[in-house]
Amino acid sequence: MACSEQQKKASAKRRESNRARAKRRTHKRVRARAVLPGQSLKITLRCHESKLLLATGGDPELVRETFAYLLGIALEKYGVLFHAGIQMGNHHHLDATDARGVRPHFKAFFHGLVARAINCARGRSGDFWDRRGSCDTIRDNDEDSIGDLVYTETNAVTAGLVKWPERWPGFHSAGWAFGEVRTFHRPALAIFDLDTERWPPKVEIKRVKPPCLRNYTDAEATLELQDRVRLRCIDKQAELAEQNRRFKGPGKLRKDKWWRSPGGSKDRYRVAPKVAVRSRWRKLAMLQRDREWEAAYAKADEAFQGGDRDVVFPAGTWKLRVDNGVNVAPPAD
Repeated sequence: MACSEQQKKASAKRRESNRARAKRRTHKRVRARAVLPGQSLKITLRCHESKLLLATGGDPELVRETFAYLLGIALEKYGVLFHAGIQMGNHHHLDATDARGVRPHFKAFFHGLVARAINCARGRSGDFWDRRGSCDTIRDNDEDSIGDLVYTETNAVTAGLVKWPERWPGFHSAGWAFGEVRTFHRPALAIFDLDTERWPPKVEIKRVKPPCLRNYTDAEATLELQDRVRLRCIDKQAELAEQNRRFKGPGKLRKDKWWRSPGGSKDRYRVAPKVAVRSRWRKLAMLQRDREWEAAYAKADEAFQGGDRDVVFPAGTWKLRVDNGVNVAPPAD
């Protein structure tokens, strides 16, 4: 797909900014990111070529139950706390807290299962997820972060697909109270029939109040989120009415074909954010901590590559700890 002039200019500007940042960097570039227990984050992953591989057209219940069932399996296995989520046609959002600090294993397990199961349902093979379409945004534990939950629950509304989030036929957490437990049953797919002992007949998912709402009771947090979701929906409805446009609606959604790639390519040319916080100063502080962590990681890695097997990497080092057993400092209190 050809790039527009605007996209080319944005890409050139980003390359120029990256070169300037590289000149200021006092250490080698670090691609690793800290994985720490208790991190709250938004996990986003796009389907291969932005195809509607998760589309609910044809058999919405099968796709919805498969996604939810496997999410429940993964949440229980890795102790991840579920705050909000939505399964869109060509991507998904998941707001969660990684209580044990095992996010990479959780993601690999969950996304791998979804890919195999939905491919089985579609009668297809090959890539399911876009390897470059992943974005994990660390959320500061502040009340401003409730906007992330609102974004997730209104994603289908702001995309112009349904008028209210509860009408979205895919998996979503809208209308789901904090503290509430919901049950999802094993889908009727051949991939699960081959090993019924591994796959329980049903799983439960409990919606847990996120740290950004710690000053609320479960009931108060539920009402606060629902009010903000409703206001966002009303704003979107007014916007479309002013433009003389309509929501796509459940009827047209049922006609979606999973092999299609809707929309343009603008999202593919954006820089994936690292943190999610409204306060500019708090955001800068979080990014500064990231740079300090990267500098410490780069220094330790240089020593390790030089033969020092006793060097201690900063807390949050994941891959080298799992694959090479390097020494890692304990997380700060």
